[in-house]
Amino acid sequence: MENEEIVDTLSEIRNLMERSSKVLSLSGTSSLLVGGCAMAGAFVASYFLYGSLEPLHWNYVYERSGSPSLESLAWLIGLAAVLIGISLSIVFAMSYYRAKRLHLSFRMDAVMRKMLFSFFLPLVAGGLLCLSQMYNGNYASVASNMLIFYGIALISISSFTYSSTKHLGMCEILVGLSDSFISGHSLFFWMVGFGILHILYGAWFLIFFEKDGVMRRFFMRIKKGRA
Repeated sequence: MENEEIVDTLSEIRNLMERSSKVLSLSGTSSLLVGGCAMAGAFVASYFLYGSLEPLHWNYVYERSGSPSLESLAWLIGLAAVLIGISLSIVFAMSYYRAKRLHLSFRMDAVMRKMLFSFFLPLVAGGLLCLSQMYNGNYASVASNMLIFYGIALISISSFTYSSTKHLGMCEILVGLSDSFISGHSLFFWMVGFGILHILYGAWFLIFFEKDGVMRRFFMRIKKGRA
């Protein structure tokens, strides 16, 4: 009898730890907002660098002669920093709101620290690699490396949060590898990876995965009607 109580207690603790780690993750709403911010960032970067949205079209192949000016580089790095800050703020704010809604404590426990370490390690490594490439004048593979290392970061935390995060990470890596083989479309692939993929993932998550999703409610109504 005591052994069964111990097993039940350990199982309950494990479930609470898993729920607490899943709280800090990309939800459907946060993924939509992050994707929207990335799309807006791509539009702003396109206008700043080329004066139009044509570089975001697949049929447009752009080739810049020479290296970007220091002002342009500083502006792009600043834009990337702002987008990262806004995206992280959205994820943390939505996670805090979800924790309150589920009556869970939003605190930095051991599981959450491991998850954040697994996420930021490849992300910081990829960011430093991109900065070194820009410092040495190698701009061609910066966007693809951003996507690849971001995909690796998502896969790294998939064991701590929703398993669907792994599939988003694989798609990010695939888009990054495609960008590395196809020249002249870096901004297009960047928009697809950080913008469109997040929007599609967020919509899928909201419709099919969340407990109050539209399609889940729809199928529940069908089951009740057949009963």
